[in-house]
Amino acid sequence: MRFTVRSLATIVALATLALAARPASAQLDVTIDPTQGFPGDSVNAQVDPGTVAANCTTTVPGLSATFTDLFAGPFADGSLEGELAQRFFPDPDDIVYESYGQLSYLFTMLYVGAVAQNLLNATVTELPHTFVLTFADAVLSQQIGAITLFDAETGSGSLTVPDEPAGPYSVVALCITPSFDLDYLEQGVIQGGQYLQSIGAVFGPAGPVSPEFTEFAQEYLDTTATGLDLLAEFVLAVGPNLVQPLMIPQALGVQPYEILAPGPINIRTANVWRTRTKPGRVHVNGTLQTGQLGPDDKIEPTDFTIRVTDGLDLDVAVDVTGASCTLKKNGAVICQNGAKTYRVRFMPVKKNPGQYKFDIKLFGLDVSAPQEGPVTLELDNGIPRAGSAASCRTNNAKLTCKG
Repeated sequence: MRFTVRSLATIVALATLALAARPASAQLDVTIDPTQGFPGDSVNAQVDPGTVAANCTTTVPGLSATFTDLFAGPFADGSLEGELAQRFFPDPDDIVYESYGQLSYLFTMLYVGAVAQNLLNATVTELPHTFVLTFADAVLSQQIGAITLFDAETGSGSLTVPDEPAGPYSVVALCITPSFDLDYLEQGVIQGGQYLQSIGAVFGPAGPVSPEFTEFAQEYLDTTATGLDLLAEFVLAVGPNLVQPLMIPQALGVQPYEILAPGPINIRTANVWRTRTKPGRVHVNGTLQTGQLGPDDKIEPTDFTIRVTDGLDLDVAVDVTGASCTLKKNGAVICQNGAKTYRVRFMPVKKNPGQYKFDIKLFGLDVSAPQEGPVTLELDNGIPRAGSAASCRTNNAKLTCKG
């Protein structure tokens, strides 16, 4: 497993502390569009480049200088007699590698030194990873979802809404810098060891020069390099992930974001016929309400997906194309493909604006016994919806459920 995007859980957890400890100017001016949506949606973020330039390290020489101080200070210019080093190597005269933390310390120290001197463009590689976007819970106590980067010069970036329950969240823009606190660095090195373990690193008592590690690193990097060449290649490959837990916020920007609840589906009846002399089929009908979740919350001829599951192994997914749909004069939308594997109807309810009756029929399915309720229908036309029917019975031909 290769970590291409780095988790910032510990960084975001410290963000409010960083704001309390720094002047108000150490805040990033960030805007997002849109400000609400559903899991899987994209959010565009724009960070003001002026506030980035004013509060963050934005140049290769600047980052090099910071890492030079880190290497000379907590990492004691590479000596294993420094206080941080001795937390992992208590006896510098008798080095035996017994933990991933020790291996992490060595590689982290080497990468910090490489960034300090921009060896093999390590500083150039590291700099973009110090400008990040993520989602957090509403009080910034925990990072959630994936991490993406924003461009320090233009301030532009984007991220994907995580698969979290509906509610208030925050989009967070951060520029980050190394901590110089020994306790924090120690925990970061330990987390780096957990990362090395997660990618399957193995080593012997001689650590990075043991035959076990050489074999692992060659396979991991897909290289035939040996000795110092192999070591340098490995350090540059894993170094960005190892220094991530050492970082703290240098400046912070926050915007509120609301993850919306999917629109509910009310199922009246759901029937699933098993494959017997004829292929299996599904028939689900009921009602759904539109017009409550923004301007895109409507029924129209467009691509959408249908998924039907039961309480056991039934899992039917169908992609409906907008080209197979027709908008009728009365507002109904009828979809049927040429292969006749689906027929879907949405009929507006005149007395309840925005409400539709739906009737979904899926044909030509391979449905086997046993089956068990509930039957759940998921429908996503840009607005995800779901509903279940849990009052169920079975016979020798089908599963029938009522909502």
